[in-house]
Amino acid sequence: MELTVTVTPERPGLSVSFILPSGLTPARTNLPGVLRQGRWTATFVAPPADGVMWRASFGGRADDQQLRGTRISVTDTGFPDSDGWQRLPAWLPQERAVWTASATWVVVPEP
Repeated sequence: MELTVTVTPERPGLSVSFILPSGLTPARTNLPGVLRQGRWTATFVAPPADGVMWRASFGGRADDQQLRGTRISVTDTGFPDSDGWQRLPAWLPQERAVWTASATWVVVPEP
């Protein structure tokens, strides 16, 4: 059994994580991964504009039903439509405070 997923970013600087269902670990993969909270996860930071492809094989230990539990997590930092290296809005006071913002979306890959 082999799984191939491609993610194409809509803006630069995103982080993309490929997350397998609990208890499922690939036999081979083109991206390194670790167990996080019982789930095998591979993360790619700042994928190129043409996208990042993840390929994993499972050596017969997985079936279609298990692989349907695969998720993709996409994390973006900063505020939408903001400028500067931190992407903060101009109205946010920055003279005496440090701000950070991030948003994470979890998506189900299309078959």
